[in-house]
Amino acid sequence: MAASLHLPADLESRTPEQVLELVLERFPGRASLACSFQKEESVLLDMLFALEPKARVFAIDTHYLFPETYAYWREVEQRYGTTIEVFEGPSPEQLAAAHGDRLWERNPDLYLSIAKVAPLVRALGDLDAWITGIRRDQAPTRANAPKLGWDEQHELWKANPLADWSSEECRAYIHVRELPTNPLHDRGYDSIGDTHSTQPGSGRTGRWAGTGKVECGIHTVASAEVAVIEESSMSMLRAVPVVTHLDELEAEAIHIMREVAAELERPVLLFSGGKDSIVLLRLAEKAFRPGKFPFPVMHIDTGHNFPEAIEFRDRRVAELGERLIVAS
Repeated sequence: MAASLHLPADLESRTPEQVLELVLERFPGRASLACSFQKEESVLLDMLFALEPKARVFAIDTHYLFPETYAYWREVEQRYGTTIEVFEGPSPEQLAAAHGDRLWERNPDLYLSIAKVAPLVRALGDLDAWITGIRRDQAPTRANAPKLGWDEQHELWKANPLADWSSEECRAYIHVRELPTNPLHDRGYDSIGDTHSTQPGSGRTGRWAGTGKVECGIHTVASAEVAVIEESSMSMLRAVPVVTHLDELEAEAIHIMREVAAELERPVLLFSGGKDSIVLLRLAEKAFRPGKFPFPVMHIDTGHNFPEAIEFRDRRVAELGERLIVAS
């Protein structure tokens, strides 16, 4: 049953900025933008952070996104000084252990339920409203999307501020505002998902080509199926190793690195060549790859280092392709 909320009579004539402003006003701290790093989100991110610099944004990481998508993800965080909340599907190893190789080919519906819909359920768990880049002209399943309405599937409010926009209007806004976008858009990819299910094409024709699918389930799954999907996902994950204390420490360290990179203008990663420094370099790789580190590596050379330490320093930094600063 829909929660009580008085919607303005002129809601459908309001601009995307006005819809976002309404959502932020009605659901302070309890609304978040679902970001899939496509042109629609490029527009919404710009509008949203102009209204609320601390706005919430979340993304679903299936572990099969394009390298360009991950790189643009990092660019978004740095541009807006934010940290996007991440909700992950099972790792490729977990997925294969539970269901065999290439599940997306053999049973795409099951794959999407596990890799995308179940993480979405977790993402929406503490929200009263979510914001999406849905446009009515994207697919027949989206033709009647309201700019703000009750989401029966997930039992919360759902805002589609760009519902009446076209792809051309999104591109024009991006051009005028000189916004960064996923570079795949310039290579013929109008809609972008996982590497194994996305091809160049207009609209959503490049998604799940040959299967007749136009939706991944995030916007269409029935409410009765959500709990079943989540339980199926959790049952699968119970069959593989659980998150360890070391995993938690690693995740916390990666989060701190990303926060520092987003908040400070000129950070550096101090490197001495010891075991602690080796760990820091690996954590930086996990935090920012496939992109470059958003800071240089710095070594304080006392002039009394072992030659082996200097050789190791230079070799390791060269392997990473990162910038080294040597201070004496």
